[in-house]
Amino acid sequence: MITTLIFDWGGVLTVGKYTQSILDVLSKEKSVSIEEIYPDFDRFIVQMNEGVISFREFVEFVNDSLSFKITEDEMEDIFKRAIVPNEKMIEIIKKLHSKYKLIMLSDNDDITVKNLEKYHNKMLNLFTKKYFSHELKMRKPNFKFFKYVLGDLNIVPSECIFIDDKPKNVDAAKECGMNGIVFSSVNQLKKELASFGISVS
Repeated sequence: MITTLIFDWGGVLTVGKYTQSILDVLSKEKSVSIEEIYPDFDRFIVQMNEGVISFREFVEFVNDSLSFKITEDEMEDIFKRAIVPNEKMIEIIKKLHSKYKLIMLSDNDDITVKNLEKYHNKMLNLFTKKYFSHELKMRKPNFKFFKYVLGDLNIVPSECIFIDDKPKNVDAAKECGMNGIVFSSVNQLKKELASFGISVS
């Protein structure tokens, strides 16, 4: 029996890929191509998500590497504007909230979590517990990340469904004994949840 649903955040509860959305905003602000800034920017994002560097260091590295002059407040605002909630998904979460234990498991950084707590707290409060990579210094698809969550929640893996937009993350969850769904759309998710006997109508 399924008791627990574990959701990724970016790309599932947001419209589009979150890092891509940040790059879209940044490229317009600075009139540069995404292709030009992507490699360095993505590398620093990953380090920040892993808790290796702070947001302040991230801003410094981006400025040094890309010859920008962005303040921390400006970068925080760029990150904030890149958050576009998937309202249809949030409606599904609301319907599942009273029936299942809902968990968020996200590769994320402290400034994004700060923005979520400030501007999207109602959405966050729908989840029983939230695990963020920068706090635990582990990112998906690291098996240790999934095993830590399972141990902390003290739940049986086969009673969980992990939902993520990246196949490699879902594959890792399955190797840890969980059920998995690769998210591509709201309708597709509804159909796959139905195959587990979960209705969101």
